[in-house]
Amino acid sequence: MIRLKSKYFFLTDYILYFFSTFYLIVTLVKSEFLTDENTKAFYLYHLFFIFLLFILSVYFQKLKLDQKKKLTILISIFLTTYFFEITHNFIYDKRSKFEIYSDLKKNNEDISMVHIASENNKFNIVPLSGKSHSLTIFCNELGTYSIYKSDRYGFNNDDNIWDSEDLDFVLIGDSFTHGACVTRDQNIAGKLISLGYKTLNLGYSAIQC
Repeated sequence: MIRLKSKYFFLTDYILYFFSTFYLIVTLVKSEFLTDENTKAFYLYHLFFIFLLFILSVYFQKLKLDQKKKLTILISIFLTTYFFEITHNFIYDKRSKFEIYSDLKKNNEDISMVHIASENNKFNIVPLSGKSHSLTIFCNELGTYSIYKSDRYGFNNDDNIWDSEDLDFVLIGDSFTHGACVTRDQNIAGKLISLGYKTLNLGYSAIQC
């Protein structure tokens, strides 16, 4: 058993070296190829942290077995956290609304975006809804853009709701009611519908945030 543990920690002796090297490569790639000149200085902090990791790697090998066990737990937590951060960067859709619009437009002519009235709207026009029967691009806060097919009056509903003879709820409001940056089933109306209530959503975003 002692030999097995020794072999295990012999491998963990070098995990910081491997991670530091991987961290250095990712940082250099992001700073040199995936960012602009104005944000390159941000990665100097990462380089400093990598330097500290290399120092910790040397220190780690000089620790006793019990100390290595405790430190290995902390290292595992850190590596897991950083893995999720890297994964998030890869899956996060960094395209602008215009880029999303251009990409969708290639296969579908009826594409629109949510038009939000800004506080500097010189025409004093506040849209009450969007374009009807249109694939509508909303916003991105969770890594992917929320996109929905608008109903016959440009709201975020399944169009069939307008054929209902009676309703349980009619919702009015701003972006919270509209369902900013979430899928239709995750907004307020969607949650009520999942509970069995016939719900009409007349919410629409009003002010640019």
